[in-house]
Amino acid sequence: MEHIGKIDEKEVNRLKALHDELYQLTGTDDEGNTHYLYVKKPDMAALSASARYVDTDPIKSGQLMYNSCKVCGSTKFDTGAEWTMGAMAQIGTLFKAKELELEKL
Repeated sequence: MEHIGKIDEKEVNRLKALHDELYQLTGTDDEGNTHYLYVKKPDMAALSASARYVDTDPIKSGQLMYNSCKVCGSTKFDTGAEWTMGAMAQIGTLFKAKELELEKL
């Protein structure tokens, strides 16, 4: 079994210094190899680009978000539709609007 796309702790720390939040996605292929993908939390620019297509072309919307958030890792996530879709689903869970209270004054 291989660990494909995995980065060491030094590289993780370097990337964490560049991005507010860094996440690791993992998946195992049919041969038992573990693939790693590192993504950052979506920013407003990524959300804006993705939102333009969310109703008309949800796949394109997800791809824009994926491409905006991907930092590094295994190319399996880029070449396998199932892997890309899995990553897109996980990235979609990273951004949650903050619940705020609204009060009329």
